[in-house]
Amino acid sequence: MMLAVVLAGIALGGLTAGLWLRRMPDAYRFSAPVALAAGLLCVASYAAFPLILKPLALQNIRTVLDILHLNVPLMFPVSFLSGIFFTLVGAALRNHLASETAATGVLTLANTTGAALGSLAGGFVFLPIVGMERSFFILAVLYGAIGLLMMRRSLGPRRVAYAAATVFLVGLALFPFGLMKKTFIPIPVKRWFVPPKAGINYKIAAVR
Repeated sequence: MMLAVVLAGIALGGLTAGLWLRRMPDAYRFSAPVALAAGLLCVASYAAFPLILKPLALQNIRTVLDILHLNVPLMFPVSFLSGIFFTLVGAALRNHLASETAATGVLTLANTTGAALGSLAGGFVFLPIVGMERSFFILAVLYGAIGLLMMRRSLGPRRVAYAAATVFLVGLALFPFGLMKKTFIPIPVKRWFVPPKAGINYKIAAVR
C-alpha cells in the first residue's frame, strides 16, 4: 500500500505536469519553486503526522483504510510534487539538449542512478545511522538545495522562486526535532507494556 501511494503520487504528478506543459510550454521554469515546495512538504507532513495518527490511538493498524489514512497524508503530497518535478526537468532537458532521445537518456540515467543510490542510502545509512527523524530533515534539505541551485542558474521567475525559498527556509527552521522521541516511540511501548502484577515489581529501564 505504501508503494502504491508513492507511485500513484508520482504518476498523477507527471500527468499534471504534462497538462501544465501543454498549456504553458515553458512551465519548466517553475522547477525551482516545485523542488522547494516538495522540501517544505517533507517538513509539513512529518510535523502534521501526530494529528493524522491521533484518531487511531493505540489500536493495531491492519486494515487497508487505516494504512491509507496514514500513508496518503504523509507520502502522497511529496510524491505528487516529485512527479511534477520529474516531468518539468525532462522538459527542461529537452529544451537544452539536441534531441528528445538525448533528453530521455540523461533523465533516465539520473533517475535510475538516484533511485539505486537512494535505496542503498535509506537502508544502510539514513535509518540505521542517522535515524528516521533526521533523515526526513536531510531529505527536505536536499529538495531545497536542488531548488536553490536551480535559482542560481536563473531557471524561472525570480520573484516566485525567492518567495518559495523564503517559505522553505522558515519551514526548515521550524522542523519539529524531538517529535519521534516524544510522540512516536512511546506508542509501541504503551501498546505492549504489561503493567506490574501483585508481588511483581518491574519498570521500563530504557527505550531504544
